[in-house]
Amino acid sequence: MGDRPGPMTGRRVHAERARQMTLIYAVMLCLMILIVIQFLLLMVAVDGFMGGRGDILLPAAGASGLCFLAACWLIRYIAAVGKQRA
Repeated sequence: MGDRPGPMTGRRVHAERARQMTLIYAVMLCLMILIVIQFLLLMVAVDGFMGGRGDILLPAAGASGLCFLAACWLIRYIAAVGKQRA
């Protein structure tokens, strides 16, 4: 009789919100790391191009594209978590 789950208490709501914010902060950190990596790839590609090494452009563009796809996936994941929360 007393085994029914009651409404979420304030402590549970606070713990759940803290867990979700930790997840969001972790994803934001990953996005910042991906942005820094993309910036470094851009610098390497420009330096290689200016130095006459055009063979570096295609691998740098491919790696940058992979970073972009990973960032899009992370943003989509956060949007899905936000929809579940609402």
